[in-house]
Amino acid sequence: MNREILLRAFKEILNEFPALPPGKAKEVLLSEAQKKNYDLQDEAFIEKALEDETRPIESYFRDAMLDYLQKNDLGDGLEEFLGTDEGTALAVGIFLTGLEKAIDFYYNAVIAMHFSTS
Repeated sequence: MNREILLRAFKEILNEFPALPPGKAKEVLLSEAQKKNYDLQDEAFIEKALEDETRPIESYFRDAMLDYLQKNDLGDGLEEFLGTDEGTALAVGIFLTGLEKAIDFYYNAVIAMHFSTS
């Protein structure tokens, strides 16, 4: 997988949540992404989603983070929470879930295209 594209997209997302420690978050992201064992087709779909002008992964991340933060009513503790290991793990988990949703979307699009032309 093109790590540079992945890290660049994650960095852009982290800019919206400055309390997340970027260095640690990137390390955790690379470690967790490596555990996923994405195949070549998954990686192609991920790169396509990360380059998509509509920014589906960023939109998913933003919505999911804000939803989590609102449901847990962190209020004044938001900055503190995002700076913790738990906050970093949450951010990475949400980002990777967004990647997996993008992979599913592209797989479904390819399958639908295949059956609609058959």
